[in-house]
Amino acid sequence: MMSEYRDVLIEWKDEPEEKYLTTVAIDAEWTEGEDDDGIFFYFHNENEFEQAKLDNDEFEFRIVG
Repeated sequence: MMSEYRDVLIEWKDEPEEKYLTTVAIDAEWTEGEDDDGIFFYFHNENEFEQAKLDNDEFEFRIVG
């Protein structure tokens, strides 16, 4: 599977007043060490991406848009 890239708006949970536009990838084949400097975060699947939209302790950031 090739990487699927998405531009998203995130906020750090400890700085919710600041929003950042960035690019994330969904790639089940990604392994650490294959980082692309243009990608903020790699998700392994759509479910993990959706979890990042929720207010939980899974990630230090949350996708807000």
